[in-house]
Amino acid sequence: MPSMDALIRLEELTKRHDSDAAPAVDGVSLQIASGESVAVMGQSGVAGQRTDWRDASETWCEALFASWLQPSDTPTAEKVAEAITIAMRHFGVRGCVGRMVQEFGDHPEAAAERMRWVRRLAAEGTLPGGRK
Repeated sequence: MPSMDALIRLEELTKRHDSDAAPAVDGVSLQIASGESVAVMGQSGVAGQRTDWRDASETWCEALFASWLQPSDTPTAEKVAEAITIAMRHFGVRGCVGRMVQEFGDHPEAAAERMRWVRRLAAEGTLPGGRK
């Protein structure tokens, strides 16, 4: 039975991006009361290609680049995840790129060395979601 205090009510919602495509959302019913926040998330994609993993990996690299963590720390996967989380909370997802430019804009050689370190950690699977 539907709640009478719902501000927004969706019943059996179906969404297709193309008329002949499988539904992205199918048969979803939802009630949202006043003051509630709701987010619907799923895979991202462009032209049939998933972009969610690439985007997450790139974001993690940028956040690690902007973080306090140093290559000399020889970080564990847990320390890398912590540094990424702190950088993303402090600078925001887009702010990490700005931080990179601010910190290393006049020192491209240092930026290149740091990015090689970040990319090596990504290749080794040390970033979140990695194989290690």
